[in-house]
Amino acid sequence: MLSYQVLDRVADSHNPVLGIIWLSLSAAPFASRQWRKALSRFIAGLACLLVAYGLMWVDSITQLWGQLSLDYSSHTAVAVALLGAICASSRRLGFLAAALIGLYVPLMIYQGYHSLADIASTALAVGVPVWALAYVGSSRDTRQTANNSFKPKPLRGSA
Repeated sequence: MLSYQVLDRVADSHNPVLGIIWLSLSAAPFASRQWRKALSRFIAGLACLLVAYGLMWVDSITQLWGQLSLDYSSHTAVAVALLGAICASSRRLGFLAAALIGLYVPLMIYQGYHSLADIASTALAVGVPVWALAYVGSSRDTRQTANNSFKPKPLRGSA
């Protein structure tokens, strides 16, 4: 069995890995000079992170989670925010990120960082606005791709 310290390092690397995926997806359009697409992906991710950290700030002032005998899970909040940012750019990598979070949740519980109620309440509170942002970012990304795509070739025989 892996030691607590090793599992702690694995848990500590989770969100940075998701961050690297998001930043890579944001930077990828630069290779094909799609500046707006790159900027849109980056700003969508920042907006998602703003939700996570904004709710953490609100909780620190209102102690809402504490009043419910819960703990706001900033690790979960950032993971959900990054998942939203990744899903807005790539469904395939979104599935990978979701799978990573699916493994991360039991690890946080096993390590004693948070309870399932802490994680679920934070994920719900952050997830609703983040998914709305991700949907807007995703549809915007799709429109930009459609606008930048090649026009269909005319059929043979037609002038």
